[in-house]
Amino acid sequence: MGKLSDAELRRLVKGGKTNTVGLKLAAPRAVDLAERLCGMANAKGGVVIIGVEDATRKVVGVPDERIGETMDVILRAAH
Repeated sequence: MGKLSDAELRRLVKGGKTNTVGLKLAAPRAVDLAERLCGMANAKGGVVIIGVEDATRKVVGVPDERIGETMDVILRAAH
């Protein structure tokens, strides 16, 4: 999946958590994220959106001071 448009991202968030869409307020532990990514890769693909409250589907984003740490978790999980 390539870069998502704003409209596509909003549609995914509005649809909530599914087998192919994961909503996370913050980056989980790398091992947990890796497990989720592998499950999606072995199924029909998917996307994990970080910075969204799962229960309310409110987009809160990732605080500036957490972006580096969040990117590190994503890279370690993908590796």
